[in-house]
Amino acid sequence: MALIDTGALVEATDNSVALAKRALAPKQAAALEKLSASLRKEKLTPKLIKTVVQPTRDKAFRELAKHLCDECGEPLPGNDQLYADFVKAMLAFDDALRPPKFVEQEISLAGFAGGDEVQSKRVRYIGNPSSVRGIVEKSLALVKRYTRYVANGDLPAGYALIAPEVQGWLTLKRFEAEHRRAAREFQGSPSEFGFEYFGRVYADNAARQFADGFPDSVPKPARLTTVTGYWLMNATERISSLVTFWIVEHHGDYRIAKFEFASP
Repeated sequence: MALIDTGALVEATDNSVALAKRALAPKQAAALEKLSASLRKEKLTPKLIKTVVQPTRDKAFRELAKHLCDECGEPLPGNDQLYADFVKAMLAFDDALRPPKFVEQEISLAGFAGGDEVQSKRVRYIGNPSSVRGIVEKSLALVKRYTRYVANGDLPAGYALIAPEVQGWLTLKRFEAEHRRAAREFQGSPSEFGFEYFGRVYADNAARQFADGFPDSVPKPARLTTVTGYWLMNATERISSLVTFWIVEHHGDYRIAKFEFASP
């Protein structure tokens, strides 16, 4: 991991405080202000990151998302710009906490196939800019297929879209059990899926050498990006799960290497 610039992390925290105040979320603003004060006084150690910085970040941003959005994860009326700024602040904080080893750029999703369905209209990338569009469009198409299969109850078809490197330990039985667990936790079965944002796109082989967070069984040259969205689980109660998909390439085909259900 690159050396963390404490000053940059303090700045990102202060920007998040300002965002929380704009959102009229005093508890989250206070928690982030306390974190900012700690970062100014204490040495930034791995222990401080694990026990203070990361937990504060996770709780504050999770609660801010709930404050800004409805039960399905859609921004409340009038919150579109504030939500976009929230996503930007969250990603900036994460970059300060885990500095990218490449110069990161942004590109608009305007004109990308399926891009109009993504809540956050800009995507961050490192590497070759000419590869970003293809990665984004193919990733969107893959997640649409996967979520459609699962919503229709065809779990074997969804499982077929899991990366072979992962199927070695994630058997169909375990795959089905994980979806049953999520159905119990979120009180229903998956139906509509709405795209929220892309994680960083790794747009060439050199950039992919720094793609962390993917299963170790997936070679680094195959690691592409993550896609996050809200999956409606209980239409009656309007209960959704925040789901992230890790996208990889296998012999020219796009596959899902990991998925994670979480409370919004």
